[in-house]
Amino acid sequence: MRKKKILLSGGILSIVALIAIGANAIWSNAGHELPDPKEELRKLYAQYNKPDSFMNLSGTIRAFDMENNNSIKEETSFEFVRTGDGTYSRLHYLQNFQTADVMVQLDTVNHFVSVSDRIDVSPVETRLFPFESMLSDTASFRLMVEVTTSKGQYILNIQNEMIPEIKTCRLFYDPRTYVIQSAEIEWWKDAIRDESTSNDRCWLTRIEYNNLAGSSVNIREKVNGILLTSDTSVQLRPQYNNYKLYSRLGN
Repeated sequence: MRKKKILLSGGILSIVALIAIGANAIWSNAGHELPDPKEELRKLYAQYNKPDSFMNLSGTIRAFDMENNNSIKEETSFEFVRTGDGTYSRLHYLQNFQTADVMVQLDTVNHFVSVSDRIDVSPVETRLFPFESMLSDTASFRLMVEVTTSKGQYILNIQNEMIPEIKTCRLFYDPRTYVIQSAEIEWWKDAIRDESTSNDRCWLTRIEYNNLAGSSVNIREKVNGILLTSDTSVQLRPQYNNYKLYSRLGN
């Protein structure tokens, strides 16, 4: 495995500002075999921060106990679709829809539907990939980024002093397409640690991504399959008659 490191310091590392990174950053290269980590961050940002582009992802999230031989503690599936000005996401039993004018949340376990007017958010706020939370908008911090390569993949290793509960984050991606294939996050179990804290006293979250580039999704059609709306009211479709509706439209 080959690797090289960079150390960033400064207050401009919001994911939205990644394109402009450089003025307050300190970059150091140990060699030229691997690409510049700054450029890798830019390319990943460009790949996943296109608000009007189509994206269709699904996958699995697994949680492991590193302190106990990486025993699996939890597993769940997820989906994320972005098309035009709409998004759809599902994490286990909780589904979220956003169209040009409304946001809908569907809980298939607790049997409720919540609907409200759309609030525009940055694509960053979808939290699709863990590096978005690592590159938080903060006044001043130190961020360590390391690029490595193994088995044909590039791996972006990220550590952020301003998010101390995360020990490290790793993104595994295809260096030809900059498509993220998987990610790992190590979370410290203890909020307060000292020199005696074991290095493996962590939870490990492993995320596997499937990119379904050819599958089209009509998010408006999905919302219309849940809600029956008019100029004066909103109701649930008959198949959701055992669900509770919470409407905040116009509030």
